[in-house]
Amino acid sequence: MPKQLKTIYFFSIFPLLIGSLTFFYWFYKRTLFADNANIESLAFFTILGFLLFALISILLCVVFIVKNRTEWQKIVIPIIIVGLTIPVIDLYATLHNSLSQKAFVRIINDTDNRINRIWSDNFEITSFKDKGNDFVMSFYPVHTYDWTKNDSYYSGDFFYEINTLHIDLKQKGDSIITYDLPSFSKGDCKTIKLTEIINKNK
Repeated sequence: MPKQLKTIYFFSIFPLLIGSLTFFYWFYKRTLFADNANIESLAFFTILGFLLFALISILLCVVFIVKNRTEWQKIVIPIIIVGLTIPVIDLYATLHNSLSQKAFVRIINDTDNRINRIWSDNFEITSFKDKGNDFVMSFYPVHTYDWTKNDSYYSGDFFYEINTLHIDLKQKGDSIITYDLPSFSKGDCKTIKLTEIINKNK
């Protein structure tokens, strides 16, 4: 492959590759470990890099066609890659915005009790057979607004409360005790150990 063609491929593929790796790293950390990777700055510069690299790719493609008019088919793939990068970036942005509205919580069951249910006013999870003692759950925290109150702490926004999250633990005698979990806002990524929850509620 000619050096000029290699350069065209590099400039067309590199932003898509970096952007994909960045997004999947963020997705992997959030969904499997409830750990938030701050990728916003890197994503911003990746998009700027894509705009620059796309322009360079197109210019190099024009130069290549001028010099090699009979071999124009060789630059079709790089042009397609540059074109596909735009909807892929939009897809990543949409998924990022959607998942950022959810809270991801890693539950570590370091007790002898079995989790029977995790619930709130708007949802419940009752199946834990395949989750083991260390798993990540995700949900949409519900904000209940009080339109009669205005909280200056939130820069003029109206005061709200987040629906409490509860966990039911089945004891050895099959009795069930309910504990309140910490409050989780949209976008939160946290890890909790059940022994800490039990000790805090004593």
